[in-house]
Amino acid sequence: MDERFVTIQEWALDFTTQDAEPCVCNDHDADPMIHFRFLCPDIRFEWFVAGMRNLKGDVEFVGYTRGATNSYWAEFLLSDLLQIKGPHGLSVRVDRGFRARRASCLGLRAGRMSKNRR
Repeated sequence: MDERFVTIQEWALDFTTQDAEPCVCNDHDADPMIHFRFLCPDIRFEWFVAGMRNLKGDVEFVGYTRGATNSYWAEFLLSDLLQIKGPHGLSVRVDRGFRARRASCLGLRAGRMSKNRR
């Protein structure tokens, strides 16, 4: 990995939702703005963040999850991403070179967020 990528553990140490710009996702927006890209190269999985909120000591992200066989809009937690390790021991990475853009510009399929909010 080059220096464009940092581990999610390193990113989480510097990241606080109080310092971050509001990142709200409208469930009815068919083409939401994507603000962050996380990936785990070991398992070829990517997470594209369209929104986030504090959740009692954790951060809940809303966005698009793309894996080898499935892709879908969902909610996912920072605490869960911090635990993921691939078969070669690589953890989730944050793409620091990623620039915010609409989901359609990234080839993410249109759809609505799941309604099973926590």
